Amino acid sequence: DDALQLGLITVEEVREVPFCRLAEERMRERYGQVGPQDYPAALVRTLIDWQVEDLLAHTRQRLASFGIRSVEDVRCAPEPIVQPSPEIARLKAQLEDFLRERVYHHYRVQRMTTKAKRFLRLLFEEYRRVPGMLPPFFYRRLTSEGLEQTICDYLASMTDRFAQDEYLRLFHPYKRE
Repeated sequence: DDALQLGLITVEEVREVPFCRLAEERMRERYGQVGPQDYPAALVRTLIDWQVEDLLAHTRQRLASFGIRSVEDVRCAPEPIVQPSPEIARLKAQLEDFLRERVYHHYRVQRMTTKAKRFLRLLFEEYRRVPGMLPPFFYRRLTSEGLEQTICDYLASMTDRFAQDEYLRLFHPYKRE
């Protein structure tokens, strides 16, 4: 979705991926014609729905085929019970290969990733240096969770935008307060 909206990939390139092409057919069956503005979100929603439906259906089949009736049966099963069907697993692997090649290694994504890591590292170091800057909810957890874990939990709770704003508040206080 983001890669399409940012122009890292095109709809035409996405349609070359079998999973996306098939999902687009399902999307049209379900929603009819989808406008260009709504296409990325509708496609992603269709991909997610399809994978969830498949995972549930395939897992039900596996539960029956292994004769699973209890938690102990699950523990004794010769292989994992919960997994997608082989077809969806294959289609998803092709999609992941495409994304790795065209999106995750894109120079703009690499720049954003590097910048985000730097923000998080500097925020972590600053909170470790001055724990009193943590919000009260997290500050109260210091004694039970420890400093580093508390800081990690706080950072993990942040959205990308909030982390950027927090970085500006701490390191460029005159830009955003």
